[in-house]
Amino acid sequence: MSMDAQLKKEEGNKFFQAGDYASALACYTAALKLQTDGNKNDTATFYKNRAACYLKQEEWQKAADDASKVIEIIPADTKALFRRAQACDQLGQVEQAFKDARAVIHLDPKNKAVIPLMEKLSARIQQMSKERHSTNSRVSQMLKAFFDQQADTEKRQAAANNLCILGRDNPAQLFEAGGVEVLVPVLGWKEPEYVLAAVRTLGGMCANNEERAKAIMVAVGFPGLQQQLTKDSEDLCIATGYFIMTMVCALTGLNRKEEKKVDMIRLNANIQAVGSIMKAIILTLTDTKLSGFGRDAVIDLILKLVPRTTGIDWIRRFFDEKGISALLKIGGCIQELTDLKITSDTRGHVALALNNIYMDLESDKERALFREQCENYTVTLLDKDDFDSKIQCVVALTTLLQGPFDVGNHIMGTKGMLEIMLVMAGSEEVLPQKIAVEAIIQASTKPDKSKAILELGMPILKKLFQSKDDHIKVRALAALCKTGSSGGTDAAGKAMADGSTVKLANYCLKYLKNPDKDMDLRKWAAEGLAYLTLDADVKEKLCEDTEAIQAIVELSKKADELGIYGIATIFVNLTNSYDKKEIMPELKELAKFSKQHVPEEAEKDQREYIQKRVDSLVKNNIISALVGLTKTQSMTTKELIARVFFTVTDSKEHRGVIVQQGAAKVLLPLTSECTDEGKVLAAHALARVAITTNPEIAFPGQRCCELVRPLLALLHPECEGLANFESLMAITNLLTVSESVRQRVLKEGGFAKIEHWCYEEHEMIKRSAVQCMLNLLQCEEVQKLFLTTETDRVKLMLLYCGEHEDDMELALAATAATAILSHEESGTQKIMQVKSWLDILKDIVVHDHSELQYRGLITLANVMEKDKEAATKVVEGELLETLIAISQLEDFLRIKAKKEAIRALAAAQKWELIKPAEAK
Repeated sequence: MSMDAQLKKEEGNKFFQAGDYASALACYTAALKLQTDGNKNDTATFYKNRAACYLKQEEWQKAADDASKVIEIIPADTKALFRRAQACDQLGQVEQAFKDARAVIHLDPKNKAVIPLMEKLSARIQQMSKERHSTNSRVSQMLKAFFDQQADTEKRQAAANNLCILGRDNPAQLFEAGGVEVLVPVLGWKEPEYVLAAVRTLGGMCANNEERAKAIMVAVGFPGLQQQLTKDSEDLCIATGYFIMTMVCALTGLNRKEEKKVDMIRLNANIQAVGSIMKAIILTLTDTKLSGFGRDAVIDLILKLVPRTTGIDWIRRFFDEKGISALLKIGGCIQELTDLKITSDTRGHVALALNNIYMDLESDKERALFREQCENYTVTLLDKDDFDSKIQCVVALTTLLQGPFDVGNHIMGTKGMLEIMLVMAGSEEVLPQKIAVEAIIQASTKPDKSKAILELGMPILKKLFQSKDDHIKVRALAALCKTGSSGGTDAAGKAMADGSTVKLANYCLKYLKNPDKDMDLRKWAAEGLAYLTLDADVKEKLCEDTEAIQAIVELSKKADELGIYGIATIFVNLTNSYDKKEIMPELKELAKFSKQHVPEEAEKDQREYIQKRVDSLVKNNIISALVGLTKTQSMTTKELIARVFFTVTDSKEHRGVIVQQGAAKVLLPLTSECTDEGKVLAAHALARVAITTNPEIAFPGQRCCELVRPLLALLHPECEGLANFESLMAITNLLTVSESVRQRVLKEGGFAKIEHWCYEEHEMIKRSAVQCMLNLLQCEEVQKLFLTTETDRVKLMLLYCGEHEDDMELALAATAATAILSHEESGTQKIMQVKSWLDILKDIVVHDHSELQYRGLITLANVMEKDKEAATKVVEGELLETLIAISQLEDFLRIKAKKEAIRALAAAQKWELIKPAEAK
């Protein structure tokens, strides 16, 4: 073993003994890297020690993996076998755990530590055997009922539902009972409800199991799944997409829900199977046999699987397989001009997929390749002589502008692109007009393009607004609304005369509030309002119109992806949840001096107006609407939703409504599946909820543990101070729930993050950190970190005890922490190492705050009980008379303090420093 590796190992051992498992883990990992002499026994030792750390941190899979590496080197290593048995037990791999535990007993019969585990596993093996027998019987009964053509429909459907549940909850038993062989033929049945049940059951059996997924893939085959995607059933196509997704995840180790990335070893082992599935998915995109729902399901698979950060990193292969062109072909489809079946949501799905892929690209070279493929596709269509190709080109461009806008904006500069859009807008035919106006709306987002587009297209838009066709009229209205909002929130930079934006809003509301208008018309009316609600007058008018708000809430329940974005934007604007640029007064004066325009905030965008609007929206069920909108797969839209939640939770009165209407549940996924900014805002909103509500009610069951990670993320130094502060307060509240929550905080590295803020200069953040640490001290591991390591943690708490004149809440938390730590002899020794310990405790003991005095007396009594020298110093000083006086108090508020004073005097008597008579 190299000297450096040996030193790291010894350092790791010290950390492990002190209970600092994260530091110990880092040391053992460093030792592995420093191991240069090739000694396999030393390597095994490091992995074995790492496995022990992972067990303490409840990282069961990592513990099992490291123990396995030891066993590969030393097959008879009993410690490694025992550790793998413990890890496998927690992972539910009972048979492997039993095998390893039995091996330990065989190799080391005197090993008593493994006996309780062996007994537990033996009992579970017997129970599993009984359950398997019982399950096999139930499976047989279910399958018999399912295939019984003579049985009534209700019984067969019940059997189908039970099979789905069994496939999800007990996939191994169903698989072993021959469920795959029996269910595969059902995929060819004509009854859609039974085919759906078979697809769901087979998909459930694939989940999280590589071997089962391989077997099912061979049995079903991709053509069998592709056949299901041709059927015009949304439920069946969604289930088939989920089936394919779980199969790929099982073959690659990807788990989006648990934020586990691809296991490269597993992916490489199954690369041929995964490659064939992904190639088939891309080829299936443009299959004319696919139903619209099937196509949407395939696009969603691409959206989830192709990116490298959230998928399986199929970016390069997607480029090579011409996947971008395939997506654009679908994105350029309109039902009137295509033989490909699509839904009203299809182009929205394509825009999301293109955007997710583009945002995932890591280099300029990749982004250039993406732009090149998009440009080649659109220019080829533009250069064709037939008008239908030009229409497809503009539709594809619109889809790009709704997704990766920068790419669409770049293609807008292609020679002839703007001209053909304006020609189509000026056409006498409805279809080209409709398509052109949609493109103009999307293209006029950036100032460099919007000015030219609007200057050339304004006369055409005004003409189209007079159209008798509502679908043309409402799109022209949305484009005019966008023009009217070009000044943004700047009260002095309005593009239209006063009152014009309100008039446009009235037109939009006529469509929006009319339930007889179809969804397309109401969606575009909402799109217009999404632009107009940047104007403060429109915000006020809309929030005063209860019927309009209710109409928007209702629309949110039925909107497609693009509609959801528009509705979310309205809510962001009404609540002023967008980013606001703060301009320094000096810069304003400088701009005025140089005669530059300075943006002005509208009077109705001031805080009191915003709060009234938020109150009105909450009263009109905006929370339930936001909950429904979270179904979106757009990261940008999710950020908008997180922004509104963040604004709403600023008011304590609304946090209860957040819990009542299920928003706390949907906010949790936003902390991991959103933009970086959105994750922070969602976590901050949750922190606010956790501060003022009972966590056990707001986050029942496992959700309390799931909340830990996003809250700890807010403790990052780059987060704003308010986020740090409110996160600490929320964690403090959360730590009172259960030991499992406290252990989760430790597992996620919470101790170091909370301790960091105990040294903060900001008084409120420092206070909340110390209060948080106090609750964390309920864990023995945390007490050990204070008492068994060479740090000044105890000293810091004692010094904070003396801050009662400046910050009573800080002192109360610190005295409680010190009282807990002083129960151990090592704690009293660390207290006595502080030169001013006696003076600090003296000030606390004589304080008129009853709770502070009580906590200080606990520490003093503990110190005196455990150390004669400390007791002697107390008796020889002024504190003896104080203790005697407190012990004789009859004040109801000082009863607890009186008991501790009596205990301190008893300690002095024990050391024979005073006589019993002196204590009276």
